[in-house]
Amino acid sequence: MANSLHASTVSWPLHISGITVDFSKSKTNEESVEVRIGKSHSSIEREARKNFRQTFSPHMELSRGDTFSLHMRYKKWLGMKTENEDIIFNPEEMFRVYSANEKQEYTKVHNKIRIVVDFSGDSTAEAVSPGDSLELRPTTSEIFRKCPRFRILVIGKTGVGKSSLINHIFGVEKTIASHDKPGDANIDHEFISPQNDKFVLHDSKGFEPGEVDNLKIVRDFIDRRRNMSAPEHQLHAVWLCFEIPRAGGRFLETGTEEFLTLKSSGTLGNTHKDYRETLTRLIQITENCVGQHSAPEAAVMTSIAQRVHPGLKIKASIEVGKKKYWKALASSPTFNNRKTWDCLYVLHTDIVRVWNFYDPHHYLHSQEFREMMVKMVDKLEVGPTANPTKTITIGLSMVGTIAGIVSALAGPAAPIVVPIAVGAVLAVWVHDVYQISHAVLQRFMSYIVHLTLVLQTLYLLSESQELTRRAIKLAVASYLESPMSGEVHTWIQEYDTQLNVLERADRDTLDKIVEVMQLYSINAEEISILQAKIPPVGSSLDEPWETEKS
Repeated sequence: MANSLHASTVSWPLHISGITVDFSKSKTNEESVEVRIGKSHSSIEREARKNFRQTFSPHMELSRGDTFSLHMRYKKWLGMKTENEDIIFNPEEMFRVYSANEKQEYTKVHNKIRIVVDFSGDSTAEAVSPGDSLELRPTTSEIFRKCPRFRILVIGKTGVGKSSLINHIFGVEKTIASHDKPGDANIDHEFISPQNDKFVLHDSKGFEPGEVDNLKIVRDFIDRRRNMSAPEHQLHAVWLCFEIPRAGGRFLETGTEEFLTLKSSGTLGNTHKDYRETLTRLIQITENCVGQHSAPEAAVMTSIAQRVHPGLKIKASIEVGKKKYWKALASSPTFNNRKTWDCLYVLHTDIVRVWNFYDPHHYLHSQEFREMMVKMVDKLEVGPTANPTKTITIGLSMVGTIAGIVSALAGPAAPIVVPIAVGAVLAVWVHDVYQISHAVLQRFMSYIVHLTLVLQTLYLLSESQELTRRAIKLAVASYLESPMSGEVHTWIQEYDTQLNVLERADRDTLDKIVEVMQLYSINAEEISILQAKIPPVGSSLDEPWETEKS
């Protein structure tokens, strides 16, 4: 009876909440695992030496007709060689097994590798949002479907600094463009970092003196990628790296000159050349060029993938918001008759995905952090108003607040106290059905802006390191205690007071959100200076959410 009841309630799509890959009985030297559903790819993190585990929030969808596989990379010959393997699953079989079994998982054993796929028992629980329709889904899901990664080709000789460039801009620690000998690079090979799976790197050796073959290889590769129709397969950018020569030396090798000649003539596409730009300027130029010459999704993915320019994160959040939800907060038919929590869920997911922190434990997607943000909106709503016309130096003000909190700790390992009551019940409005009013509009605007600026604060603290709850709590506490949070709330309150006709509010609301976010964004050129002023905070240590006190 139980099984027949279970089978009757199962329908497509299936919602995958987690995947475990156990190599303990296999002799392979596994390097990475990636799940692929249709055109969507997602890394599975290493949990232990021979075990990979990933939970998904929101859950991944497996629809009828989708392909489903795991892509494995192994090390061979003492790590000198890599080998790839795809383990193919039969979605129809998975559906049949799940439908006929109360156990919410599907197990597959392949060459002594045990794979367990966990399903969500309630397809509405967190699959796309806690709502009851697939229409209420994060806008970033569609962007990731069309273009899951920013694709870049980096050209340069060994030792010229390609690895350092990639590591700094994309916030990864392990060198992924590392060919020790000239000629080892395979331009078609895809490098994907487990620390940041939102970009894919192609590596090409530089143009050696007297060597002409590589110029043809690079040109053919660019031509092939240009003719691919799907944005995810197209090449979005090319970076050419070379050394500044010593006095009397030749500035550019012949092959490099020929390559730049092809670029300037338009044969290989458009270029932007400036040898003195900083890393933030480099990624800003890249994002601008991709936006002009590639699909809109590729430009957004450029901003999502990079980790050196917080301003581009805010810009991408705005672009994502404009596509659907932000531009129609006052009249969105998608939000009508939905619970407020479900609406906040998709807004939160989009913003967090754009910032693309290294968050293997999904703390920023957790229920605890989402509730913390809702309680922050409530706390600021009843707090004192601030003077938004007072000029403050945004970055230095936040650094000063962080330093004050850290200096007040009893010791380097003392827990961070967030002035939000952990055990407090969420406000009633969160569980209400969404109905537009001045109060609802103000809360939604507040949630969007406060979350964005909390993540900007977290960016200052994290420096592309793995996120901990301690670092997140410090970012929330610092933002709450800074003048910024009160001023933002006052800006939004004053806007709501001046708003007379809600039915005409959509355009003005979007403009006000953009205005406030840009007003309080930190200049990218100041980031490294500000981070140097932040005292050691022990953010690599972790601590539970429950240490917070009111």
